[in-house]
Amino acid sequence: MRSPARLPGMEAQSQTALIDHELEDAQRDLRDTLNRVNRKVERVEARLRPLEILRSNTVVLTLLAGVVGYFVGLDERPRPLQWVIIGALLGASIAASHPGTSGTDATGQ
Repeated sequence: MRSPARLPGMEAQSQTALIDHELEDAQRDLRDTLNRVNRKVERVEARLRPLEILRSNTVVLTLLAGVVGYFVGLDERPRPLQWVIIGALLGASIAASHPGTSGTDATGQ
């Protein structure tokens, strides 16, 4: 048996249908990617609201207030131990403010 002969117009329609299908797949992938990016942007915006920063970083803000109060209350020349205390408070505040790693990759997934 011979395969039916393909007409040039049928082959062009087949290629057009294949290209249309690939284009639809690419558009769907783009929409999915944009939706993921929008969700991530919304999460970051929520974390950067001033009230949220105050609520989520109370320990850090308390430590920084302690450092500022310490500097304001200094009457004499700083001693080396005072610098160690200041460094420890600042280091603790930085460590407390860092969210750490929770098993996510660079994209946050």
